[in-house]
Amino acid sequence: MLKEAEVLLTKMGGADQLTARRRLTAEIKSIQTRITALATRLDDSSFQTKAPLTILEKERQRLTAFEDKLDRLQSELSQLD
Repeated sequence: MLKEAEVLLTKMGGADQLTARRRLTAEIKSIQTRITALATRLDDSSFQTKAPLTILEKERQRLTAFEDKLDRLQSELSQLD
């Protein structure tokens, strides 16, 4: 998985823009699902009490990374408008 990726979008034809929009929308949905799952796990008191602190921190970092990626993807999608 790439930690940092930035896609620069230029003027696209209708078909290219539609393809990019579909790809971004699908990726946004996937990231939202991952965010929901991680947030649910981190909110689970059983997980919080049983998991080692290193695992909790790693999961928090993953959540932050997914949230950052979601922001970037949504920004890219808005640039297509």
